[in-house]
Amino acid sequence: QTLSMGGDVSNTTYYNYENAAPDMKSYIETYGDNQWKVNLRSNWQYSSINKALMPTKGGIYSANLNVGLPFGDKFMSYYTLHTRASWFKQIGNTDFVINPRMHVAIGDGFKDIYCLIPGASSECEESDLPLPEKFFGGATEPVRGVMTFGDKFMGQAIGGDLLTTASLNMFLPQFVGDMLQTSLFVDGGYIYNQHKFDFNKWVYTAGIQARIQTPMAPVVLVYALPLNVENEAKGEVFKRFQFSFQTSLY
Repeated sequence: QTLSMGGDVSNTTYYNYENAAPDMKSYIETYGDNQWKVNLRSNWQYSSINKALMPTKGGIYSANLNVGLPFGDKFMSYYTLHTRASWFKQIGNTDFVINPRMHVAIGDGFKDIYCLIPGASSECEESDLPLPEKFFGGATEPVRGVMTFGDKFMGQAIGGDLLTTASLNMFLPQFVGDMLQTSLFVDGGYIYNQHKFDFNKWVYTAGIQARIQTPMAPVVLVYALPLNVENEAKGEVFKRFQFSFQTSLY
């Protein structure tokens, strides 16, 4: 079990944004073209897996909370909370391992310190989640193969404040040692705005993944097939083959 805390201070200035997307222009008008962020972050993780590489039983659970403190109109004030869970179960005496996973994230903006006090919602002045903190899809997560989710502007995702996703993986027997792990997967999920969850909007994909251990970081190769991705969402939004460097194993 691990618990970590930290923070950072940053400053961002925006230039030449007259032709930006409406959400970007609205965000700059709200916070100004010169913005500060004082961010406090905390992370908790609990692991009961039986081994670090290729586990066959146990689980990993984590929660990550970020808070941007409201020190003034030029400060981005918000919170985001990510929760993840992953379980591992060996199938009988075989080398196949089932790995269901889930990831739920929620965030919002606020302009008042009262928002950090439980039960003080009536005194809380809220705002939208700042654009840089919104949730996006892409690369190899949260739904492999789907590059964008939720509301879009000219075909580009504008991000959301509620992410829900689940995955079922089956790790295949290791034929070439611990350096290569292959798995079959089915992913589903969606990213929403205004916290308006609608299970009917979930999109699903299935495919095969190969994770290659390298001295620098695990390299993930994915080939995905759409199960119910809309036809107009393919091409620009859906890509069958993807790869990325993974920062964490599971």
